[in-house]
Amino acid sequence: MLFDLVKSIVIMTGATIAGVNQNLNIIIAWGIFLILISIYCIFVYARDKMYQKSYVPIFMLVYAGAVMLVIFIGRFDRGGVEYLVSSRYIMDTQWLVVADLWILMSNISDSGIKISNRIKKIVLLISTIIIFS
Repeated sequence: MLFDLVKSIVIMTGATIAGVNQNLNIIIAWGIFLILISIYCIFVYARDKMYQKSYVPIFMLVYAGAVMLVIFIGRFDRGGVEYLVSSRYIMDTQWLVVADLWILMSNISDSGIKISNRIKKIVLLISTIIIFS
């Protein structure tokens, strides 16, 4: 059961970026990559005490994780992995990617590295595309 939960979370996370019509191996690879990025972002969020500025990124991560858990509980026994990778769930799980971008950009800007307005606009555009696609 625990293995199924971990596999399901990896697959749902990977479908956020790869989409639902991809090969399962591609979805799993994206899922592992995004989970590693998210773990790093949680570490950076705690290390740099970003919670003193905003709780929103961690709320986004918790929301995405809770949605994945609820989807697993409600759908896994009905059809396995196929029911976990649906386009209607991506709207909720994409907040994981947005939170990661938020934390990474905050970390870069807090470190004193100058970020050009062009890069900021590109990140904003990517976030907007993720949210509305």
